[in-house]
Amino acid sequence: MNYRATLSDTLFLLVLFFLVAGRLTIDTLGIKIGGKIENLALLVLVAGFLSDLCFRGLIRRVAQFLQYGLLLLGLGLFIGLAANLSGDSFEQLFRMSVQALTGIVLGGWIHARFKNRFDWVIALIIAFAVLQIGTPWTNLSNSELEGAFGHRNLQSAFYVLSFPLLMFAFMKNGWWKSVPHRLGLGIILLSQLAFILISRSRSGLIGFLVMAMAGCFLSRMSGLWKKLNLKYALPGAVVIIGAVVAVSPRFIGMTHEIGDPYPLSRAGVWSAALEGFKQPQRFLAGAGMGEGYFKAIQESSMGNLSQRYRRGHHPHCLYLQWLYWGGILALVGWFWILADLGAILKSRNMSWQEILLGSSLAGYVCLEIFETALKNGRIHTLFWLNASLLILLAIGRSGRQRTQE
Repeated sequence: MNYRATLSDTLFLLVLFFLVAGRLTIDTLGIKIGGKIENLALLVLVAGFLSDLCFRGLIRRVAQFLQYGLLLLGLGLFIGLAANLSGDSFEQLFRMSVQALTGIVLGGWIHARFKNRFDWVIALIIAFAVLQIGTPWTNLSNSELEGAFGHRNLQSAFYVLSFPLLMFAFMKNGWWKSVPHRLGLGIILLSQLAFILISRSRSGLIGFLVMAMAGCFLSRMSGLWKKLNLKYALPGAVVIIGAVVAVSPRFIGMTHEIGDPYPLSRAGVWSAALEGFKQPQRFLAGAGMGEGYFKAIQESSMGNLSQRYRRGHHPHCLYLQWLYWGGILALVGWFWILADLGAILKSRNMSWQEILLGSSLAGYVCLEIFETALKNGRIHTLFWLNASLLILLAIGRSGRQRTQE
């Protein structure tokens, strides 16, 4: 028995479990397990060392694939840190770096088990069951339904990104042919969709709609459309979501926002955030990852908004957030990373795994126009897990094509 490999797999399974389930609290014993995902990074590094995963070129392959985007993003964040040096800013940059590394290594481990292992599938299903228990389904009359993440937009973003992993479990190793397994996974998937709809998360609904449309488009482009008989998938998704939007009071209320957008919608928040860029040096260097944004808003005449968004609130748009964190270099670097990931989806030889990952990332990218969910450690880690999986699958496909040629 290979004890080294067994220990490595156990550590990876623990990190994957807590990434999805979050912190477990045992009140009777006063024990809290899990916590912030970056606190589990040491387990990932130890597991990677024991499995030699880090030494098989995993980090190097992902970094080379995204090299220019990562370079610009890192440079922008370091300039922002230097221009607004603070302990909070350094800590936030360190945490996000560790989260990204954790996601990449965890994605590499899952990729290595696609063909002949499904222990990660079991851990994933149990973790999602725990997450659903932590969601306040017994209080559906609460219009906010904030959920286990503390805010409906954050939990919706997590669900959009976690969709491919659940579908991998649904389709892996013939599990989908077993009625009990298919029923259990179907309940989890439907509960995620139900949360997005019942919680009335508009950014979550936008992310889900874009994900569904991207999945249909990519399936058709790659030829899987005919194989899986998906001709009714896109119109069906549009009709269902359109019906939900039509009857939802929260979305009916959007008509008032169109008439007076500043105090009632994101327009006021974005206006206040953009006000901070009247100083050219802030546009170039950013405001750092600490309290820089709060100070910029306090200087703004638009900072004291008339609605629920208090002075100093985050900009509710990831792309504005990158400008504050690292200036124009960080923003360009992030778009470059997204463009490199998007370039994978141009191939007509994509696997169904790549299509799922690509459609999920597309939905998430659109969701982040209206939110800054990436600030959540679990969501940030899951983004890089999906990104590394997509990159590794694309590299493997390209290698097989060259071998066949």
